Amino acid sequence: MKFPTFDSDGYPTDETLKTIEEWPYTDFPALMVYVAEAWKWGCLTNEPSKIEPIFDKKFEDDGYWWCGVTGGWSGNEDLVAAMSRNTMFAALCWVADVRGGYHEFHVSPTHN
Repeated sequence: MKFPTFDSDGYPTDETLKTIEEWPYTDFPALMVYVAEAWKWGCLTNEPSKIEPIFDKKFEDDGYWWCGVTGGWSGNEDLVAAMSRNTMFAALCWVADVRGGYHEFHVSPTHN
C-alpha cells in the first residue's frame, strides 16, 4: 500500500498530489483511504451524506459516502483539487462541494 508523504511544514508533497491525480479508476475506495491518511485539521470520514435528501434515495447510507471538511487548511484544499484533477474520480465519485469547505463523494467499488 502507498502512503502519502509530506513536506517539512506538514503539507502533502507534489508526489502525493500526483499519486492522487493518477490513481487508477479500478480502486477508488483505496484512494479515499490514501487521502484520509493525508487529511489534517478538518475531518474526512466514511459516513452517510449530510445533504443526501436532495439526492437519489438509493444511495442513502449504503456505506460508500465520504464526507470531508477542509477546516480551512490549504493542504486539504490541495488534496481536494488533486482529486478533482483525477478525471475519472471526478466524473464517477464527486457529489457536492458546499460553501465552507464541505465536500461529498460517493465511492462505490462498482461505480454505480
